[in-house]
Amino acid sequence: MEEKQIQKIEETKNIVKERLENILKTDKNAIVKINNRYEITRPVALALLNSLSWYFANSGYSLSHKTDIQIVNDIVIAKCVISISKDGILIMEFTSVGATKLTEERDTHTAISKAETRALKRAIETAIGEDTINKIILEYVQNQVQEVKISKQQYEFIISKIGDKDKANELAKKLYNKNLNELSYREASEIVSKLKNET
Repeated sequence: MEEKQIQKIEETKNIVKERLENILKTDKNAIVKINNRYEITRPVALALLNSLSWYFANSGYSLSHKTDIQIVNDIVIAKCVISISKDGILIMEFTSVGATKLTEERDTHTAISKAETRALKRAIETAIGEDTINKIILEYVQNQVQEVKISKQQYEFIISKIGDKDKANELAKKLYNKNLNELSYREASEIVSKLKNET
């Protein structure tokens, strides 16, 4: 692969990465949890696609996308194709699929929208050659969990298991060099798991 092509791929990755990071800083609803998986919403997927379109337009190319929907039994299958052209000639095409079950959604429209979003996200990642979106989502969610403080339930559980607030503070200081009430949710979860395993 030519050095120029590698540089272009890196530039597209950076554009998606920067755009997604900016969205996550300003929009708390940019990520949703679906069946224990974190996913971007449709407006976020379209914003990322828009950023890529602008990038290619400024580089002398044009980017277009289309999505086909098919419903087989109770499964909605969305096939998304991202095409990159120059002077009306197709240069590259990236295809991805996303699916949802009709029975798991409120209505058909929601199921179609979810399948389209998944297909579009995967097509963007295929176009940039890396699973950048998932990596950023995972990093963002982990950082959020680390920032969240110990919950009341965790605090009370730890004290009740150890039997004394001072001893609980000693354990927290020994493990994390913090008082019990200063622990993060993740740190408290680790102590709770240890205490549950000891019984």
